[in-house]
Amino acid sequence: ADPPSENPGATSPSAGTGATAVALSDRHRLRVALLDSGINLQFPPLASNLVVNQAEYAAGINSRDDDGNGLIDDAWGLVLDPAVSPWEVFNPQDEHGTVMAFFLGGSDVPWLGLVPIRQDLSAPGTFAASINGLASAAEAAAYLDGKAREFRSGEARLSTFLRTWGIRMVCLASTWSLGEARADAGSRTALALKTAAAAWLLQKQHYERLFDGNPEVLFFTAAGNDGRDLSEDPEIPPIVARPNHLTVGGLTRSGAPEPAPDSNRGAEIGVWAPYYGTIGE
Repeated sequence: ADPPSENPGATSPSAGTGATAVALSDRHRLRVALLDSGINLQFPPLASNLVVNQAEYAAGINSRDDDGNGLIDDAWGLVLDPAVSPWEVFNPQDEHGTVMAFFLGGSDVPWLGLVPIRQDLSAPGTFAASINGLASAAEAAAYLDGKAREFRSGEARLSTFLRTWGIRMVCLASTWSLGEARADAGSRTALALKTAAAAWLLQKQHYERLFDGNPEVLFFTAAGNDGRDLSEDPEIPPIVARPNHLTVGGLTRSGAPEPAPDSNRGAEIGVWAPYYGTIGE
């Protein structure tokens, strides 16, 4: 299949270090990566803002690292799971990532380049099945060890991608609270609840390492739209305190300087911005 229609334009080497920096389309003066569920390119306003890795674009999807940056087929973004097809960064069924990308600018901001990064965090149903299927402490330990290795692998791939693409801003759109982790487990056995909390903590540590390992990148996260206090039910990544991580809360639609009813609250929130409602409204 042909790559999505996009004029690669002139080249501009990114400011990567370590692995080989890639040559990107240069008509976007600011590139923002969106770590979410992928985007739907059938939504026209997004296609013109897509940043292109020119060497991989020219070669097409061929299961090779054509630009030498250590990543295979990263032509228009990245899928964190190396076992998943690079085409999956374009998710025709996606809603969340597509709307978030549109909020970031869409075609109304022609100088803004969008870089989709698809993460496939465990869906509640899958997570519940995994937790409830554990029969012993040894099985729980093995499950958590697998999750830890999964997070480490994702960090390495994402850090390489950010460096070689010269990405300096990343929007993190998915959050997970400790209460949700326990509820997702589905079971009220002591083993299930303990393992759910441990998995949540592993993901918190994952974000801490990701932020610490990329100090030149500004990460920003939506505070969440559950209308709760983050100090009462901590949510990641919003509660992860790092100099290069900013949590954004939502103000009322009227413009009054007060939190919107749906926006989460807490000392962890570093800036407030106009709130446009939850996806689906």
